[in-house]
Amino acid sequence: MESSETELRGPAAPWGPAARATLVALVALGLWLRLRGLSAEGFADDEVHKWLAANRYLHGVFSGDDVEHPMLMKWLIAGSIALLSRFGLAPETLTRLPNALAGGASIWATAQLGRRLFGRSAGLLAASLAAFSTTLIGYQRVAKEDTLLGLFLMLLLWCLAEAKAAADGGGWLGQPTGGAAQRRSMGDGRSPRRWELAGAASLAGMRRSTSSSSRRSPSSSISGCDPIRPGASRCAAGCSSSAWRRCSGCA
Repeated sequence: MESSETELRGPAAPWGPAARATLVALVALGLWLRLRGLSAEGFADDEVHKWLAANRYLHGVFSGDDVEHPMLMKWLIAGSIALLSRFGLAPETLTRLPNALAGGASIWATAQLGRRLFGRSAGLLAASLAAFSTTLIGYQRVAKEDTLLGLFLMLLLWCLAEAKAAADGGGWLGQPTGGAAQRRSMGDGRSPRRWELAGAASLAGMRRSTSSSSRRSPSSSISGCDPIRPGASRCAAGCSSSAWRRCSGCA
């Protein structure tokens, strides 16, 4: 029987082969649910602006009507377009793929935080809920900033918990506690400083995953004209999903 108190000190109890295989299966199934049929629905308004902005970035143009959208997400979409557009994937798939992958990573992060705080069983249960939650799946299949924000928040909480555990020393059930365990945690790279730096990076990711401006420019409506490419927004509104690549006004 695991003790939640001992799980809050020193290194977390290792997953073990069966638990590790279960976690891998949960992440794989969660990814399949998030990646399957990403282009089944057409673009939403915000997704159109992210798609257009990512294409402009690839051509060295960094202005436009989308300043309220998080930069990190648009750069990830730009990377997706640059790396995968040659394979003939639909624009909707390229735009939503970074979020779907981040959704799979959030299953893993949820398991790590649950194991750190409450033990392996709780970590696997939390990962199961994250993998099959219809609400999470729905949000993580569209290009919205909530997914990246949630992922970095989970990573931040995990790093803070690990930093506290490394600083307090101690060990899991059946392992030495006090100074011996603290020396061991320092020796295997589990110093609090390492986790604090990782937490700072997660916090920076959270800040880059939120909107950079609360105001939208007058031209940001989908019915308006794109300031860089006149007619691009008209094209986005008038074309069906299957016609995106053939439409001359689209990137």
